[in-house]
Amino acid sequence: MLIPNPGYPTYRSVTELLECHPMDYNLLENGEPDWEEIESRDLSKVKIMWVNYRICRRGLGEVKSL
Repeated sequence: MLIPNPGYPTYRSVTELLECHPMDYNLLENGEPDWEEIESRDLSKVKIMWVNYRICRRGLGEVKSL
């Protein structure tokens, strides 16, 4: 499972509870995933990507590009 960094601790807890292998991915300053970093990795076994909308807590709305 891909987990955002920074992200909510619950994402990692659930991933480990399900006995899955966590893989962190970084978020950019604007809260969007670093797509270049993600695309450069071997994702052939990834089934789930946790998405963290940390900017929504500030009331800025969703990221249209996602």
